[in-house]
Amino acid sequence: MTSKKIKLITNNNIHYIGLLFIVPNNISQKPNQNLIQMLNTNIFIDHYNQYPTIHIDYSSDFKFKKYIRDYIKSIYNVKNKYIIEIKLINTFQKLHNYMIIMKTVKGVETGSSITSVSLSENKFAWKPILNFYKIDNEQKLQNIYRIIYSDLTTKSGTDIFKSNLVYKHQHFNYLKIIQLLCNLDEK
Repeated sequence: MTSKKIKLITNNNIHYIGLLFIVPNNISQKPNQNLIQMLNTNIFIDHYNQYPTIHIDYSSDFKFKKYIRDYIKSIYNVKNKYIIEIKLINTFQKLHNYMIIMKTVKGVETGSSITSVSLSENKFAWKPILNFYKIDNEQKLQNIYRIIYSDLTTKSGTDIFKSNLVYKHQHFNYLKIIQLLCNLDEK
């Protein structure tokens, strides 16, 4: 018996965009250098820490950020005024992971929390991650995330996030998100 080689037909124009929605909320109203403060970072994922992924027809002149902005406006009804920034997290083969930093959770899935979604439902919702920090000088989100990042680099066990469609073995952790948020362009 001879074995035949199966020739796989791949479409090089099909790429994927991972959409990781992030909403940073500083819970502490009055900064106090003597107190431990709290920051709530909401991430739009499912129960398996998977984020939404979409496929696109890729070309060399593809404008990722413009496409993402138009896509989330049409699918999630997100207004431009709620988008702080769109940042590239990483690219792995044909998966381009982007972080969409927003002002509020209400723009996506009406702000529903992951705790209100049944485990049997395959649905995305907002998962809050609480971080504690002690303020040193200015209370800008960039500075707060820098403090949190330096604290987290000494600890292990940060959350891992992965695409819901492709390359599930490829992932990045919460520390990478915090690192990108250290350079947040606050408006």
